[in-house]
Amino acid sequence: MSSFFSISAWSDFLQSLFERQEFISYAIKHNFFKPLSIIEFIIAVVLWIGLAWLVNRKSKHIHAENGLFKYWLSRLNLPIILMIVGSIAAFAWKEFSGSPTLWLRLVVITAPWLMIIRTIMVFLHYIFPEDKFSIHTAKTLSAIIWVGYVLWLSGIGEIASNFAKKLAVPIGGKTISLYMVVTGIFWVIIALIVAMSIARFLELRLSKAEKIDANLRIVLSKILKSILAILAVIITLPIIGIDLTVLSVFGGALGIGLGFGLQKIASNYVSGFIILLDRSVRMGDRLTLNGVTGVVTKITSRFVVLKSTAGTEALIPNESFIGNTVLNDTYSNRSLWRSLPVQVAYGSDLRVVMDILKTAAERHARIESADAFVSEFASDGINLTLGYWLLDPENSTLKLNSDILFEIWDEFQKHGIEIPFPQREIRVLNDFSEFNHQDNDEKQNNELQ
Repeated sequence: MSSFFSISAWSDFLQSLFERQEFISYAIKHNFFKPLSIIEFIIAVVLWIGLAWLVNRKSKHIHAENGLFKYWLSRLNLPIILMIVGSIAAFAWKEFSGSPTLWLRLVVITAPWLMIIRTIMVFLHYIFPEDKFSIHTAKTLSAIIWVGYVLWLSGIGEIASNFAKKLAVPIGGKTISLYMVVTGIFWVIIALIVAMSIARFLELRLSKAEKIDANLRIVLSKILKSILAILAVIITLPIIGIDLTVLSVFGGALGIGLGFGLQKIASNYVSGFIILLDRSVRMGDRLTLNGVTGVVTKITSRFVVLKSTAGTEALIPNESFIGNTVLNDTYSNRSLWRSLPVQVAYGSDLRVVMDILKTAAERHARIESADAFVSEFASDGINLTLGYWLLDPENSTLKLNSDILFEIWDEFQKHGIEIPFPQREIRVLNDFSEFNHQDNDEKQNNELQ
């Protein structure tokens, strides 16, 4: 009991608590069916489930929208508390039961891996939008990390790593082993996650800088992502022992790949920067390209998203904006001209009609100004055209036109203005009885002959 409050005893215990070899050796010699082992197992399960329920209850209302750091800490609460409480419980079990711990030690050893998994998931959710980084992908990455944990805990990972170190091939005067490649990929991924997190943070900061042009913000964001990604690879590879000169061997193959299979990707990437820098395409512009009309909702490194008023989204490659004619309805002015045909009967007061049309359109906040014109004296009535400048062409005009026509209909009813419908007169040139009499005379004449 006295050793429970001894600092040296705690120090020695914590030092051995995370030693995998000691855990494995005790697990091999341990009798899992002893009463003490079953009691320890129940305590470990209750400890894990109880703490998980308590922590998740306290932090379930904290989401990524509340801030990255706050959300990250809320996700680390459980593994940190498990590590602390589990260590205390394991030490107390050893002191009071007099036997080494197994299940409580497993809880403590598992906590750091849970911390790593949750940290990676938090940053990946921060970097990628929810529609790209799906729950399935998160579960797959978690499963891979848990497999690595099992391999490490069982000792199989050490055997596999020693075998991978022996599988080496000379490249460019250097020796590259399978172990070096695998660890290199792992640390490059970690470095890219950190780099993309920084880029995401800077991108959010740029999005709030209203003094900077929207296209320039997108260009700076893409440049920052590219620079940080390259720096992550350049800094990480030498640290893990991979000489960057080895990568020059693959330079020729990469050049050939860009010349053939990747030329479209490279062309779209460069075209994306061109259309952003010359500001020919901007967020919110209403474009028509190759028969597709829509509003620009997103500009990526490879394509531009055009969303139509019906909700469909077209992904147009960036290079299409360089080599084709693009109709930009909002290039120099965001207002767009729209028109509605109206027909009234002959005899209507055209000045009153035109005033009704203009007033009905200008009552709406979405319309900047309107005017009415006499377009044709048609066979059924007088054709007029109501034209107006629309302030938000990215939104649908179906509801707006319907409201305008309803107001015009009501005003026409008040002023007694008639909307004509087609009328036709049918004239019979010969009377049917006269035609029948002539036909009978002809028959009689034919019989006499």
